[in-house]
Amino acid sequence: MTREQVRVKPFETESLTGVPCLVKIDVEGAEFRVLGMMSALENWTPRPAILCKIGWGKGHPYWSEELAAFTQLGKLGYASFALAPVE
Repeated sequence: MTREQVRVKPFETESLTGVPCLVKIDVEGAEFRVLGMMSALENWTPRPAILCKIGWGKGHPYWSEELAAFTQLGKLGYASFALAPVE
């Protein structure tokens, strides 16, 4: 892996005209950063389904932040499901 710098924009600064039905997240360990979009999720009705690939588990250097993001999703009514066996 190599470190890459990318430009990001907060959801709140974009003028979205609709509510997505699906949010797919596959960001190699930065899920908790993407899930900073919580305020957008709180305001969207109905809330979109979220498909989020998580591959690091407890070895993730920011595991507590990952868990906090998923705990916050749970408070919004989301539930977690494993689509593959968890080792």
